[in-house]
Amino acid sequence: MALFPCASHGARFRGPASHWYIFEARDSRTDRAHIRTCRTCAEELVELVSATMDEVSMDETVPYPELVKCFGCELPIEDRVGSVIVTGYPRGDDKRQWIAGLHPACGMPGWLDALAQKGRQAA
Repeated sequence: MALFPCASHGARFRGPASHWYIFEARDSRTDRAHIRTCRTCAEELVELVSATMDEVSMDETVPYPELVKCFGCELPIEDRVGSVIVTGYPRGDDKRQWIAGLHPACGMPGWLDALAQKGRQAA
């Protein structure tokens, strides 16, 4: 059994954990959270994050994604002041990373903010 419960469904689980890091930056303020999920929830999280954020290629020759809408309110971004970066290791060592822009007054969507809160509480 895992020592820590899955941050997504809240129960302990068998097998290795998937690790996720949520980084939020706005103006000069940054906030970080680390969560652990079971492999089933990790697969669901990959689908959700992939559908709502831009994946960043680990290949340095590929350009960074252009962020055109706010992750919080989905309105166009002219001057990106904040961003959210999610780095996941859904199957152990296979690092994947996603990014989204934020307006100064907008927050992260509720599902991601709830996971980040759980990660901050566990720290």
